[in-house]
Amino acid sequence: GASSSDDALRGFADAHAAVTASGLRKSRSPYAKACAASLLSARDAFASGGWAAPELLKHARAARGLCAATLEESNWDLPCWQEANLLALCFELAAVLPAHVAHAATHSNAAANAAAATTTVRLSVAAA
Repeated sequence: GASSSDDALRGFADAHAAVTASGLRKSRSPYAKACAASLLSARDAFASGGWAAPELLKHARAARGLCAATLEESNWDLPCWQEANLLALCFELAAVLPAHVAHAATHSNAAANAAAATTTVRLSVAAA
């Protein structure tokens, strides 16, 4: 069910964030430790609050920004930066996706209601 897939996602995020943060601590980048901390904070927010955790987006964007700054200023000196960037993007997506899904569902329901109302009006006019 949904809870088992949530548990699997949390387990995956937990394992990968921990390994990636450990790798980042070996990087020569001045942003590595801050990125590791942001990833672990994003992981913790995701683990405790799920998709809509309030802190998830803040920490995910911080990690992504640190990955970008490192790449712009020099280069990623270790492969764990690629994993960090990917995890940060995944956490960010997890934070914003529920709002987009809710908006799409609301928009879809509004369109269905408008179509039903139009059909009702047409049927009423045809019956008259």
